[in-house]
Amino acid sequence: MKQGPADENLWGFNYPQYVKQFKASCQELQIHVVPYQARRSGPSIDRARVLRSQEEVQKRGRWISHKSLVRYEKAARLASTFNQFDLWQQTLFRLCEDHIEAIVLGRAFPELTLPPGSDGR
Repeated sequence: MKQGPADENLWGFNYPQYVKQFKASCQELQIHVVPYQARRSGPSIDRARVLRSQEEVQKRGRWISHKSLVRYEKAARLASTFNQFDLWQQTLFRLCEDHIEAIVLGRAFPELTLPPGSDGR
């Protein structure tokens, strides 16, 4: 994602399509989050990993106010939300993150094999 211009749209779908798929995925994964949490976590991830400057994050997220950006940038909020999930879910999320480019671009949908002992289901 860092490779794209700061003002370029990242996805080729609209918000209602996103919400519909997001809700279906949450139901299948048995997690309780809302779509807006994805907007909140993006700045935290980009800044925590030093992938973008505050200015780049502000442009990418189309925040008009610097104050709005700062509210969503807090890395502690990201960690707190992540720690609410069980070990199985956290492991799955990390595996998905490792393969996100191939999944999003439709190149592949890899078999995500969880390590022994992480699958409590």
